Amino acid sequence: MSLSREDRAAILRLARRFERDAASAIEHYEDPDFGRTNRGGGDAEDAILIPCALRVDGIAYADATDFDYNAAIAAFHHTGTWAHADLAERMSCLFVQQRWLYKWGGERGGRDDADWNAFRSLFLSVCDHDPPPEMDPYIFSDFLASWEGVIGTVGVDVKSIIRAIHQITEYRPWRDPDARDTSR
Repeated sequence: MSLSREDRAAILRLARRFERDAASAIEHYEDPDFGRTNRGGGDAEDAILIPCALRVDGIAYADATDFDYNAAIAAFHHTGTWAHADLAERMSCLFVQQRWLYKWGGERGGRDDADWNAFRSLFLSVCDHDPPPEMDPYIFSDFLASWEGVIGTVGVDVKSIIRAIHQITEYRPWRDPDARDTSR
């Protein structure tokens, strides 16, 4: 899976938008063309987040290692940090959060939902790293190649784009972990 011409153009447009001052960034973030909800997909933020999150099968990794991603995600919501999780565990959580937010029920919420806080925080903590060796059996090579295409987009600092969105978003409070189940 390679980065489409449309996604590459959308990332470049978004990068140019975020080079402006913070007020302009907020205005563009609320712009319906940017995609305030999860519906519609294909916006520039999705083109950045999805390939990064799907580089590895976080559920298969968790199953093989007995890692409890639900507990780790709940711990983030309680503490606001991922210090309790190593890189492989954070990549596993990123995969699970992507599945939740785009496929398993979280798509009904807005991008100001507390789970988006966890998702973007995870992205910011793992986007600069390759999957660690213990995740080799769980790599999705198509998404890994797509992610390499995203970070290879000339002149675009994708981490800064997501960081800017993350910083200007006023997230809603977190729901109790028993309110949803991200298990298959």
